[in-house]
Amino acid sequence: MLSANEIRSLTERFQLDNPNAEWEGPGGLRDTVVSFAYSILGTRVDPWDASGQSDIYEDHIQHLRDIALMFPLTAPQAEAVATTLEAYRRGQLWLQGDLKPLVKMVKDSAAADSLPPPQPVAIANGQQLVIATQVSFQTLSEGYLRDHDKNLKKSSKDSIQEASRALVAALEDIGLGSDVSQHTRADLVKVREILGQTRAVSTVNKLLAKLIAVLSWGEINGLISHNYSKGLKITKGAKSKRRGFTESQVDAVLAAAATHDDPKVLWICSIASVTGARIQEIIQLTKEDILFDSAGQVAVHINEGEYTSDDGDEAGADKSIKTESSQRRIPLVNTSRWFTDLEVFVAYVKSLPPGAEVFRRKKLVDEARLAVRAAVGDDPSLVFHSFRHTMAGLLQTNEIILQTSSAIMGHSTGSITFDTYGTSMGQKTLREALEKVLPGRQVDS
Repeated sequence: MLSANEIRSLTERFQLDNPNAEWEGPGGLRDTVVSFAYSILGTRVDPWDASGQSDIYEDHIQHLRDIALMFPLTAPQAEAVATTLEAYRRGQLWLQGDLKPLVKMVKDSAAADSLPPPQPVAIANGQQLVIATQVSFQTLSEGYLRDHDKNLKKSSKDSIQEASRALVAALEDIGLGSDVSQHTRADLVKVREILGQTRAVSTVNKLLAKLIAVLSWGEINGLISHNYSKGLKITKGAKSKRRGFTESQVDAVLAAAATHDDPKVLWICSIASVTGARIQEIIQLTKEDILFDSAGQVAVHINEGEYTSDDGDEAGADKSIKTESSQRRIPLVNTSRWFTDLEVFVAYVKSLPPGAEVFRRKKLVDEARLAVRAAVGDDPSLVFHSFRHTMAGLLQTNEIILQTSSAIMGHSTGSITFDTYGTSMGQKTLREALEKVLPGRQVDS
């Protein structure tokens, strides 16, 4: 049942006691409805309380229906009530992540001669958006992340945020830092050119993919009127120019890593050289990801999930893998000169407390990459990822069958049957393949 205050408030808002109320003109009911729609957009809502806010809107819908029944309505009053009810319904859609219907309603309902130009309005977390005037790429990017929050891993969110910083800088260089709503195709081509001045084509395309995704989201949700990013990626020269190390170059990188005070720099490089694992896969390993069988043989388990940092630096952060087929177990063979420190590494892992990281994620990546630079110079085609190319080349030149190679590298074979049912290939098969392709230990003369 409505309280006296609620009845009075709704009566005054919709001028239900004024049979001469008009829809158009200053002070008309159109202004009331449009201002109300803006107020919905301007409501600050904690993400975890969105369902509660939707319930409040449902109560308001029922209250408005009830109060409208108490008065004989004129056409302008009926239109105001009906439009407000629709605004509430669209507000509920907004709380579910669909902003476009409410924004469209504001645009369609606003009377240019009776309302001031659209002003920035706050959305769910208090960030600023501009309807039909200015909107920055940073604002769109933040909205995109909120909208996709439940579907993105932490690593993906970090990647989008990092890309956004680079894109915002490029947009600022061409004068679009604070507003992308009026961008042209020529503007986006300039952004692409700026990004390409200091980056490889493959890196530029990754950044452009983020640009395309965010602008497309902004257009779909009615925050920008157009999106000219389609087909912006570079096709010529897009193939990666990275290549594998020679055996002597791997030896040189490992020798450079061995000079570091922290032995974990060498272990990171050694694991990469004998498994072909990506650096992200290696640095997120925990104690439980280093596996031992009954014979004492060792393997690394590449997987996704959560881990707790042993120094509390990134407690609860995600472990991520590139694709579903990237999850795998790779033997660490003790027959190669590329991991002569394996026994010391194993002893270190066994000394760690349960749940501990083997490597600190943020602190050793740069040192491992510097070891590569120290060994091979500034050749841009030789990077840490070249370890992975090296392993792929060794497997191919030694004619290791596709299923075995894919199980080691974490690649999809293209076979639905194998990819679905054959991902747990025996460790004995993988170990024998690695012992065959990796260079053996050097024999003292």
